[in-house]
Amino acid sequence: MSQRSPNTADERTLALLVFVRSHFPDAPPPTIASSDASARRYWRLRLNNGDTRIIMDAPPPGEDIRPFIEMRERLTAAGVAVPNIFERDTGQGFLVLEDLGDCTFFQWRHGHSIDAVNARLEEAVRLLAPVARTETADLPRFDTAMLNREMDLFVDWYIARYHDRPFNAEQTARWQRLRDEISARLQTMPQGFVHRDYHSRNLMVQDDRLVAIDFQDAVRGPLPYDLVSLLRDSYIDWPEELVSKLQAVFWQQSLGAVARIIRPDRIDRAIGPEGSGPYRLKIRTA
Repeated sequence: MSQRSPNTADERTLALLVFVRSHFPDAPPPTIASSDASARRYWRLRLNNGDTRIIMDAPPPGEDIRPFIEMRERLTAAGVAVPNIFERDTGQGFLVLEDLGDCTFFQWRHGHSIDAVNARLEEAVRLLAPVARTETADLPRFDTAMLNREMDLFVDWYIARYHDRPFNAEQTARWQRLRDEISARLQTMPQGFVHRDYHSRNLMVQDDRLVAIDFQDAVRGPLPYDLVSLLRDSYIDWPEELVSKLQAVFWQQSLGAVARIIRPDRIDRAIGPEGSGPYRLKIRTA
């Protein structure tokens, strides 16, 4: 991980340093911790007492930290472990967060036994129960239009750009029929809180617990969506036997009261033996 200090010639970084000094006047300058596919950057601040904090740097107007703050409050109320917020400046787009370390579930699985990794994955599935119970009032709806836009990344990025072979008219028509059928089917499923990016790199392992991150784009949508995002992870191919077992765990325990109204065959079709649902078609760009 880079330990690069801020470049004070950068206006944004100067604003960051002013923000840091206003809350931690005796702390040394933060060092870069990570970045993501957006304009957000993350800095690590080491306090004089040895504690550390993470600073989210989300420059407006392109970035808005308010959804992160609101979704964190909702998830906390539902019993989901998420990072604490210590300081904030919503106007400038700065947050001081709990430092969860650098160990994602994706990284943690290296060096651990198969049984330990499988148990941790089951823990991640069980965590979807309180996620599903999270308040959804006023959230954007993961409706047909939004689902179609997400699935069209398969055509726009994977087919057209990665393979450099855009669909012809017949292929495009076939794709649109399949996409519309999947979207229509998903709209018939019970709706709830959807993290929307729930996978091994957005679950931190800290003090033997899983902590969810990157939840600011949450929506109200089909409840099994996050399950499929996890079990059909773009970064890990989980064994089919394990996927089937954890699908049953989700069905029996995570859905709770709504389990009576979701037919298991609907989740079977959403996941599919080859991940044929839209979740498998999501293209990671970072």
